[in-house]
Amino acid sequence: MLRRPEPLLVAVLLLSTPALAGNQDLYGFGVRGPGMSGASVAFPRGFESVWYNPAGLVIGGGRSFAFGIQTTSFNLEIDTPRPEDVAGIEDERHISGVTFGVNVRLPLLGALKDRIAIGLGLYIPTSTLLSARIPQPYTPQFSMVADRARTVSIQVALGVKIAEWLQVGAGVRALAALTGRIQVQPNELGRLGGNVEDELVARYAPAVGAVGRPHPDWAIGLVWRGAIGGVFDLPVEADLGDDLPLDIPALRIAGTAVYDPAQLALHLGWQPMEKLSIEAGVTWRRWSNAPVPIENTTEALPAQEPLNYSDTFAPRIGAEGHFDFGAWRLATRGGYAFEPTPVPDQTGRHNFLDTDRHVISLGLGVGYGAGDPEDDSAFRIDLDLYGQVHIMAPRHFTKTFLEGDAGVSITDNAGYPWIGADGTILSAGASLAVHL
Repeated sequence: MLRRPEPLLVAVLLLSTPALAGNQDLYGFGVRGPGMSGASVAFPRGFESVWYNPAGLVIGGGRSFAFGIQTTSFNLEIDTPRPEDVAGIEDERHISGVTFGVNVRLPLLGALKDRIAIGLGLYIPTSTLLSARIPQPYTPQFSMVADRARTVSIQVALGVKIAEWLQVGAGVRALAALTGRIQVQPNELGRLGGNVEDELVARYAPAVGAVGRPHPDWAIGLVWRGAIGGVFDLPVEADLGDDLPLDIPALRIAGTAVYDPAQLALHLGWQPMEKLSIEAGVTWRRWSNAPVPIENTTEALPAQEPLNYSDTFAPRIGAEGHFDFGAWRLATRGGYAFEPTPVPDQTGRHNFLDTDRHVISLGLGVGYGAGDPEDDSAFRIDLDLYGQVHIMAPRHFTKTFLEGDAGVSITDNAGYPWIGADGTILSAGASLAVHL
């Protein structure tokens, strides 16, 4: 009687949908920046600066601590003449996480007084430390927008005031990654058992930025962020024993669960009046270096087609206004961004379902302070909210690969003869900050 190799099946068939970009790159970090669709590079503020521009850590504020929540829901649609082959793919789940931030100006004396600040930003998903769901290659999947908030992210940075008109900053971002191995072999009783060894490790990427004020009413912000990926690599070693003398090929469950490309953002900020700021800019992302999300599980499988992703330029604009009522302050924010997709027409075997996105955001903040709102040393407490809607433009792909290409029938591809996608994404968040 043959024993079932359940552990091996579990190891190989833990398959569903991958993520290809991080939470910060998709929705932003904190609350203020997301409320302006990411237009927070020329006028960065507080702990959010660790993502938007580390130079902002030394602009305003003495000590601040913030705690927040972020939640996202998907309404993704697949248009296809074969709905039975894509059932469940568009049923993306609700995801959420918590943020924690610290921004502290170092209490130095002399020439260094009020010139150096440090910041910490932490994002923790509420359900997992790192999630990587793995479909078979060429399965239709929303790789650019689904499950992008399912990994821990830690960012630390340092800001320095070189002069009143120039601040610079640098930091590092860490993402969780998973390594280990899976062993399947008979135990002392002759029954197949599994042993999983895994270890969470960190992957790092640098960030450097600067803010220049050539005029009191104008600011120029520049930030560079290095590429980073939350990878997973789990080789599978299988020995089914004498009762099932099968030669199991070497298996490997590997890929990139989260990937943010190298990117450069350049923004221009304008303050037409004391309580109003307007910022616009563009972010270049090097998507052409993106890795294949899921690697082949065995060397015997045909090599996957290249992604052929394109570099993108994403323009954005945002504004923020303040209104003071005694010790109370009201902040209103809004923004728009256009996020072009790097995914080319899926005329081959790949079925990465992504489209251009229009991002519209609003934000609101209420603060109370015992002193002057502009006094960095005054006590203040702020409650901030934001909401975003991402509108995915409808897009269709018609397959042009040939019958029998790569030894696979054309009709085996779930995207044949054509497939399309559209949808909306809703993201919202809240943050409570204390300034001392």
